[in-house]
Amino acid sequence: MIPVVRRANWLPGILNDFYLRHEFSHSSFRQVMVLPDNVDVGNIKARVEDGVLQIEIPKVVKEEKAQPVRSIDIF
Repeated sequence: MIPVVRRANWLPGILNDFYLRHEFSHSSFRQVMVLPDNVDVGNIKARVEDGVLQIEIPKVVKEEKAQPVRSIDIF
């Protein structure tokens, strides 16, 4: 499983001669993705670029067994 979590806080305020005003905002995001068995967990890479999350999840390369060579004797 890959958990994706995002948290954000926003606390702008205005200071004036007569009053002090604060606005508060809080948000969070969480998503969990279940990965299949053919994923190479050790080589997962993630990066954030211009606000876009890019996740690279490579598959495990299975070694194919060599097919036995079949020969037909012709008389």
